[in-house]
Amino acid sequence: MQRVFKYRIFNRVVRITLSAALTKKQVEELLGPLTLYPEAANPEEADLEVEFAHTTGSHEVLATNPSNHSEMAHGFTLRYPKYEIAVKRIGDKLSFTVLLSRRKRNPLIEYLSRLYSMDYATITQRLSQLLFEQVLIPSEFFDPNRIPVHSSSMVAPDGRAILIGGTGGVGKTSLELELCMNRGYAFMADDISVVDTDGFVHPNLAFPKIYSYNVKGNPVLKKKVLSKCSVDDRLAWYFKYFFFGANSVRRKVSPRELFGGYANEKKKISKYYILIKEKREDIMISKIDASTAARMTIAIVKTEYSEFFSHVLWHEFYCYAKGDNPIISMNEIRERWNRLLVKVFEQFETSVVFIPMGLEHRKFIQSVSDIIALP
Repeated sequence: MQRVFKYRIFNRVVRITLSAALTKKQVEELLGPLTLYPEAANPEEADLEVEFAHTTGSHEVLATNPSNHSEMAHGFTLRYPKYEIAVKRIGDKLSFTVLLSRRKRNPLIEYLSRLYSMDYATITQRLSQLLFEQVLIPSEFFDPNRIPVHSSSMVAPDGRAILIGGTGGVGKTSLELELCMNRGYAFMADDISVVDTDGFVHPNLAFPKIYSYNVKGNPVLKKKVLSKCSVDDRLAWYFKYFFFGANSVRRKVSPRELFGGYANEKKKISKYYILIKEKREDIMISKIDASTAARMTIAIVKTEYSEFFSHVLWHEFYCYAKGDNPIISMNEIRERWNRLLVKVFEQFETSVVFIPMGLEHRKFIQSVSDIIALP
């Protein structure tokens, strides 16, 4: 029998249906981050339907252009070697179905794959990450009032929320760790923040991803990251670090364990900092207008989700050939995001923080945290 769970995520009701083939432990691993959200009452109608299944059900394939993309009635499917994600929209009803392979993997191969992976994650722990990154966040692309921003977000001691944006590896998580562990800020999001047109940011409680370079020179953080790891897990951490470097190993840790808590309600945003590393001598902060901040934000999100957007374009291609309307289009997304983000960013201060490329990591954390912590 399938198991059904309902949570209130990003201010909407998400109904999740899990395959009966998943064990109790697998369900716990998959839903781990979701348990940080409040459960929704049974009578509440779902705004988003998410299903993990082992069969295609009613998703009849109408076309494959290209081979890793399938068209179906009212939507399309993203095809990967080990799973597929079917996206369907009928009117205001949106659903994502994650279609899992029935093929059983050799236990030894599965263990070696886990040992070699960046996260030392089980299959269902990887599915939990997939749920946020390839289902919950992409579902926001369809929403008329909420937009994803590639940023960390947290709440200052005075109750104001801030966003720290930029490309991958620029230092967002390092600043998040400093502010939430040492300066009294409350965690809201590690990688992608969800903002709405009223200027609020909603908690994205996907477990923060802590890289080896984040714990360098920070024994307290390292102890928190590795404290519950098995011997094999620790060996995998040091093996990856020694042979492949600090960028090749990370662990996902609950914000409850990492910070002792988190912000569980939407908060009004007061500032948005976009980090950029460049050839310069000193840190410089420059205020920008809402339109510039919107263009920069859209550019980053488009690169982060370029694969999903390729499928949107392939979906458009087929629909136009058949004389149909796509369930979503890139022009629709771009125009809506630009319009809404300008409206959002006009409500608070937006700035670019230029950082010297050669700045020592601890000095970067200290200096930029001091800037952010200013009233």
